[in-house]
Amino acid sequence: MASSPVASSDDKRALILEAALRVFAESGFHTSTVDKVAEVAGIAKGTVYLYFHSKNELMDELVSGRIARLTSLVEEATAQSVDELTGEAVLAALAGIVKAHFAFYSTERQFLTFLAGQIGMLGPNLSTAVLDGTQLLTARVETMLEQAMAMGKVRRATDARTMAFALMGMVHAVAYTWLMDPEPSSVDDISAEVFDMFMAGVRA
Repeated sequence: MASSPVASSDDKRALILEAALRVFAESGFHTSTVDKVAEVAGIAKGTVYLYFHSKNELMDELVSGRIARLTSLVEEATAQSVDELTGEAVLAALAGIVKAHFAFYSTERQFLTFLAGQIGMLGPNLSTAVLDGTQLLTARVETMLEQAMAMGKVRRATDARTMAFALMGMVHAVAYTWLMDPEPSSVDDISAEVFDMFMAGVRA
């Protein structure tokens, strides 16, 4: 039975994006070419242009798709309304956000390693998209921390916004070294270690 046109189109887009990531990671975004992406994907250059108008559009799709995936993982970890959570459940949701980030990083090692080396050299629109996505997720952490403070689970020594940036800063910094480790610890272990370390400093 032949595959549907929609399925074939989705598969081809995924193939092109995977090839683009490989090329960008190996050569750097600015020195990469659509010709090379087509070669790695094993398709004609013209086929790439049927799905993406430019190299910049390929990069836009790579970034936006991953921001959407990370956001989805965080939403799954915090599916219940903050107002409906008990004190311990709020802390569990915060731990879930930390784990969601490490789960995402574990499957996106190549992309994140590439992005870390390129972020300062990408166009302003892409850099803004990454920063906006990060700030949106940090705002969710801030809301959780405000609730935890109100419930007496987290001390009020500083404001929730500063505390949220401190937690996410820990996650991003540890994740980078974790990704570089040839034999990294498990997602469960590293996320629990980071969250426990954070809570050791802020628990009421």
